Amino acid sequence: MFIKVFVVILVIITSILLLLMAIGSTVRARKK
Repeated sequence: MFIKVFVVILVIITSILLLLMAIGSTVRARKK
């Protein structure tokens, strides 16, 4: 049970980081 919860948390964190990177790249492209 605990392992499953840990995996889910890792997936959520990675997805949030990817979204932040995508938003940052789009903002940089818009500034240029």
